[in-house]
Amino acid sequence: MNATRDHRGREIPPDTRNFFAPPPKGFGEVVSGWSTLRHGKKPMPRDTAGMFAMFGAAVGAGVGAGVAFWFGAGGYWLFVWPTLGALAGGFGTYNAVADFSHTVSYVCESGTYSSTCSGSFENARGRFRMDFADVGSAFFVVVAEYKKEGGTTEYDHSWWRLVWHLRSGGSEKWEGRFESRTNEPPDDDEYWFARACARRWAQYKADEYIGHLSDHGAAILHLSGNTKVSLSPTAITFTQRGYERTMPFADIGEAWIRDGRVCLGKRGDTANPFANLDNRGDVFAIPFGDLVEGDILVRVLCDVAPGVAGAFFDL
Repeated sequence: MNATRDHRGREIPPDTRNFFAPPPKGFGEVVSGWSTLRHGKKPMPRDTAGMFAMFGAAVGAGVGAGVAFWFGAGGYWLFVWPTLGALAGGFGTYNAVADFSHTVSYVCESGTYSSTCSGSFENARGRFRMDFADVGSAFFVVVAEYKKEGGTTEYDHSWWRLVWHLRSGGSEKWEGRFESRTNEPPDDDEYWFARACARRWAQYKADEYIGHLSDHGAAILHLSGNTKVSLSPTAITFTQRGYERTMPFADIGEAWIRDGRVCLGKRGDTANPFANLDNRGDVFAIPFGDLVEGDILVRVLCDVAPGVAGAFFDL
């Protein structure tokens, strides 16, 4: 089954994208997908591309002969320059007109996969595959870089990194960069695939904690910085470096994200999300290490503490 929504969560209109490789088996339903190949686009036939290459070679040979004539070359250079021009013109033209390289990617319920094709559909091969059951933790970060010009600071580019820490040991890293005045990459940028992978992994992990809480009456989330979050059917307990605080779910009235912390306000209070968290006794603030950890924690709270209002985190 091909994807009906892209990695940004938007509906994909029918017959607009060619998903030339099917989603993997064993990963459940497709949550999102994308293909850089537009529907109806096909690779140029090789004989047609060859004709263009011959024309490019002829033009290149002519340019090479002109260079040799201009510099007054003699001897074997009268052969070398036209030959080099022909090779450059022929190969360059062929690569330009016959370029056919595309990527298809899927984010599924329990895993993610991408495949590429080059030259033809028959050359499709797997590029990236990750079974969430093999992942111990994941790390996703996006950083905007700025530069100073003429006394002013302007946006330069953004870079992102997704790291999978495997249960078997080791890790796999995926990273990239994009440039955008709106700090938002184009639809075909792989950032959206990485972001969708991180979000789905967060939901997969949150479901695991929620199921453990339902089956065993308790669940523990180990976050970065020696932070431990313990969940019972009725309350959440946050422990870090000897400090411990418990808050019943029934007392949580709102939640928000600020300064790398999931903040929970008491029901009935009119908490100010922009106040200094370090001086707020009425706010239950839980630090997290990165975007994925924060998203997992919020997804768990959304499920086990219903009725909580607020601006929940979104990767």
